[in-house]
Amino acid sequence: MRLYFLMLIKRICSIIAPKWYIRRRFISNHHYTPNFKEPKRHSEKIAARKFNYTKEMSVLSDKIAVRDYVREKVGEEYLIPSYAVLDKLTEKAFEELPESFVIKANHGSRFNLIVRDKSQFTFEEVKKLTDRWLRNKYYLIGMELHYRHIKPKLIVEKLLLDSEGKVPKDYKLHHFKNNGDPKLFIGVHTDRFENYEYNCYDEDWNVQQNPWVGEKDIYENSVIKQRPKELDLLKELCGKLASRFKYVRVDFYIVDDRIYFGEMTFTPNGGAMKLKREEVDRCLGGLWGD
Repeated sequence: MRLYFLMLIKRICSIIAPKWYIRRRFISNHHYTPNFKEPKRHSEKIAARKFNYTKEMSVLSDKIAVRDYVREKVGEEYLIPSYAVLDKLTEKAFEELPESFVIKANHGSRFNLIVRDKSQFTFEEVKKLTDRWLRNKYYLIGMELHYRHIKPKLIVEKLLLDSEGKVPKDYKLHHFKNNGDPKLFIGVHTDRFENYEYNCYDEDWNVQQNPWVGEKDIYENSVIKQRPKELDLLKELCGKLASRFKYVRVDFYIVDDRIYFGEMTFTPNGGAMKLKREEVDRCLGGLWGD
């Protein structure tokens, strides 16, 4: 009952006072009052974007609709093969899926199920899970209002695995427009579903201290010392997809020397992640450009 009333309050706030609610949550997370009139810090700009967004941000945050944009900008070959797009999961659709796949909802984060062996799942349990995703008003969780305009659907994609049979590393390219002189830094998730670790690198693949509160400066065991041979192409693809925006994070996977697009994210972690140092927050904020 308490959760119901909390979501009701959030829904009302999303309509009549989203800016007020986002400000209150920001103060709670970051422990200072944001300047939304003239934001300077990266954290402030992410938070302001949650109520000051564009229609294009909504479209490109949709895990289904963004595929058309990727196809147009860089080509079909960078898309993860798709088996189905569904308004809801039916028994017939489930039966027609291959033995391994990933099923996702398109309207938010963490709506995904990795299926390595379909025989280990029943239709009923997958149906129950995906129906819960589709009912979820994801935009209310972090008041990321650009997600409100995405019609909830399901997409089923090929399961990507690396040579060790693990989910591949997730390359997250943070792209800043910087007044026409683009800058980026790269975060790499390893063992996301088993032994999660996250390291950061600059454009030339020099490991950097992790800027986020709650993360080790460097996860030594997960440092990728050798520069990926696909790095230049990764940066090129990211630039083509991100060039219209002052800041966006573009995610990719690399499997068997092939690059696959993951997603585009305009408000990573709902703007809740704190940076360890104020000077880094201001530096990254400056890279958005005017």
